[in-house]
Parts: sequence; structure tokens; C-alpha cells
Amino acid sequence: MVIAGELLDRLMPFHCLLDPVAEFRALLDAFAGTPARSFLEIGTHRGATSAAIALVFPAARIVTVDLPDSLRTVWNPLPRAEVGAAHRALGVQSRVEQLFMDSSELWRLAARGEAFDMIFVDADHSSEAVFRDLILAADLLTGPTAFLLVHDYTGADESGRPSWTIGVQQAVDRFLGVRPFRKRRLAGLMLLLEPTWTSSAFPEWSTPA
Repeated sequence: MVIAGELLDRLMPFHCLLDPVAEFRALLDAFAGTPARSFLEIGTHRGATSAAIALVFPAARIVTVDLPDSLRTVWNPLPRAEVGAAHRALGVQSRVEQLFMDSSELWRLAARGEAFDMIFVDADHSSEAVFRDLILAADLLTGPTAFLLVHDYTGADESGRPSWTIGVQQAVDRFLGVRPFRKRRLAGLMLLLEPTWTSSAFPEWSTPA
């Protein structure tokens, strides 16, 4: 997917991506490969990711989750007034449902019968928290054409990998040991997890990591 330079310029002040051009493209391409009806983001921060989805997919429902007290974390603490700043700056605030809740309570969405075509996991990067988020998020997928997208993943055999990616990798490996998903490495630090009970929706993408 070609991303307009003007859109990238507007998103740049708000992102936390390693390679923003490539990773925004991977994110948008991935969502385009689903029915693109509903998107859930775990870890709002300044909201660049959910803002990009809102701008490129105007018919999609977008929900994003962040802590009630966004300063009480070691993973990119942020004053609550700055959470979702991109939504307001880019004029998509009315399109985005901002939930302030701990991601450990995602089961509440499942209890209401909610489901999503793509879930972006990018919150607490500790192994236990990421594993919990993956387990709960997997129960919120709409079906075999839906998938999880994980940020800040590196493989265990990669040299010089950032320390904050280690817990993510450990959680993904643990998750794959108990849930029927396969992994595909995308651009930058993006990792796609798709169900194994269907043929790959993305055969042209990179081979499994």
C-alpha cells in the first residue's frame, strides 16, 4: 500500500515505530487483508497507529485501550492528557473509541460479544503481560481471516536486539506453544500471528520467522 507523504508527515510527531514508513505500510497492508471492519489497539500512547487506521479506513470501527493512569508504567509513561494526541491533531477523535482500562480486563469485551478483524498488541512489554494480552486478544478475533499484530518483536537469534523486545519474543514463543497460530515477520519490529486452521492470507509476505 502506498502511503501519501502528507499523511506520514502528519503522523511523524506521534509514532513510536522503529522504521515508521515501512511499519505503517505493514500495518495498513495487514488490515487491508482482512474484511477491515474492526480494529483494536492494546496500548494507545499518542495514538499514531489508530489514527492511521482511521484515516485510511474511514468505515472501520476503531477501539484503543490504555491504562486508567498512563503514568503508572515503566513502558513509555505518558500524561493522560497526551494519550491519543494524534486522534485530536488529525481530526479523527470522533472515529476512535478510547477505553481507559487495564488490558487484563479485555475479557470484558469478549463478554459483551465484541470481536475484531485485527488486534495490535503494543502495551506492557514484559513477558507475562504480553502473553496475557495475546491470550485475551486471541479470544476477540472475528474468525480465521482475523489476526494479531505484535510490535517490538525480534527473534532470539538476532544480534544486537533491543532489550525491550526480549519479553515480547518470550511471550510470543509461549503463546505459540498453547494456541494454534503461526508467525510471520513483517517490516521493522512487526510480527503477524495468524490462525493455523486456515491457509495463509498473506502468502506473498516474508517467510515465517
